[in-house]
Amino acid sequence: MLMRRLDVETWVLDVARRVEEGALVEDGRVELKADWPDPAKAARRVAGHANAAFGDPILWIIGLDEVRGLTTALAKDLSEWVPAFRANFEGICPDIVDLVVPYRGASVTALQFDTERAPFVVKNPLYGSAPGGAISLEVPWRDATTVRSARREDLIRLLAQHVHVPELHVLRAALSAQKHEDARGDPNGPQWRISMTLYVIPFGRERVVMPIHLASLTVGAELASLSASDISFHVPDEIRSLRRAVFARDNDPPPRKDSVTLHATASELVADGPGSFIVTAYGPVEGDMLTQAQDVRLQFRAGLVGIDRPAFCSIQLTRQNSDERSVTFTLSVEV
Repeated sequence: MLMRRLDVETWVLDVARRVEEGALVEDGRVELKADWPDPAKAARRVAGHANAAFGDPILWIIGLDEVRGLTTALAKDLSEWVPAFRANFEGICPDIVDLVVPYRGASVTALQFDTERAPFVVKNPLYGSAPGGAISLEVPWRDATTVRSARREDLIRLLAQHVHVPELHVLRAALSAQKHEDARGDPNGPQWRISMTLYVIPFGRERVVMPIHLASLTVGAELASLSASDISFHVPDEIRSLRRAVFARDNDPPPRKDSVTLHATASELVADGPGSFIVTAYGPVEGDMLTQAQDVRLQFRAGLVGIDRPAFCSIQLTRQNSDERSVTFTLSVEV
């Protein structure tokens, strides 16, 4: 999952502080680079790092070295480096959040990679040449601080993480941001609201339990990213039941139950089979990100009871309308 920029910066500052104290910080999630690596070499190392992370986010920091501390790595034009980096992947490349972080009068560049869509495969830049041989593609694997080709047992461990994870399909989604006023009429910062309808397909006959406290919903745009401060789950027939209780008449027909497999409580969603449910979320808008953005990416991540890997979906929303007080983004094509 891509993290909020504030969380990435906090992570970077913690790593920089520990380097300053002489601690070893490179581990399964962090890699430091004194200078910008060659894009092809970086792609292989990132792919190996991401494959071995089993869905956890990973962090690269350019301009920081465990021994030398802060270095003089020059600022890089990512509009050139990132496409060259991505070109070395076959299929998909990990999503990236890049951030320049000031520290002790200097600055470092943070690259946080989303590893949710592993396995990642890279191209052999020497394929077809004399030293390159007949190997065109590789699944790299990070082992401690070295990178090697993945073994069969590595791939089985990686793919086993996906086996029991339910599928999530986005049927509808909308994001709106609106300015509010307090009781005295003074303007408050704008608040955003998300409503998305998902269809969950459990693996086999297994019950799926999604605790709300293990769910996260992130809104990303060109300038920043936001995480939901308040998430709730609903099943459509439960919403209709509430409306019927308020507006019911004696001659109304018996209520129709929209789902016989899903049930939502204040703390979780329980799915005993496939069905649709609604996710709503609220949060404050940071700065002008939504007033300036034309498109935003919405990422939903749900932790699951008894399953190590979360369910995940990511969609792009497009700006539909706006005025002085509000803006709305929706899914371009709804199912």
